[in-house]
Amino acid sequence: MKDQNEVSNLQIADPTSNKNLRELLVQIIEHSEKETTRTHTPHWDARNDLVKTVIGLASGSIVLTVTFSNSLTKSGTLGAWKYLLFGAWLSFLVSIAAAIFSLAVSLKLKKFSSFWWDRKTKVLTVIDNGGSSEEIAATLTEGLPAFGKADKFASWLLGASLFALIVALALLSLFGWNQLAA
Repeated sequence: MKDQNEVSNLQIADPTSNKNLRELLVQIIEHSEKETTRTHTPHWDARNDLVKTVIGLASGSIVLTVTFSNSLTKSGTLGAWKYLLFGAWLSFLVSIAAAIFSLAVSLKLKKFSSFWWDRKTKVLTVIDNGGSSEEIAATLTEGLPAFGKADKFASWLLGASLFALIVALALLSLFGWNQLAA
């Protein structure tokens, strides 16, 4: 594959250079799409699997504690401790909500390969219209920062979901310890 620095050395006004530029940019875009998919897909898949696990754990915990809440709460021993149970349920719900949003953002990131095909079409249009190298570079990189931000946001949402899950489990453990001690 040709070096990416060759793009700036080609003259767009020359028809043969224009053809070379088109071929070079198509190669660069196709290579970028393959490499992005190859390097990021395992990370995105692992994050999505972890998110699904968090959703399952939090949902299961809510179902079990609600189902057995009568057994968990001994009459006369609840007092202020019931707020731990409600806090745990609320934390589980926050965990599920953050995980669902993380999954939604991550699934949109998997459409990243279509971004490259869209770039290819737009860059070739700019070349055909005699665009400058600055216009070509701007068109090629337009929208890339949004994907980086979305990836970080999905990771942040997963972190928030895990934190809420840990808080919920801690609150539920404290509630259970109190109920067993009573």
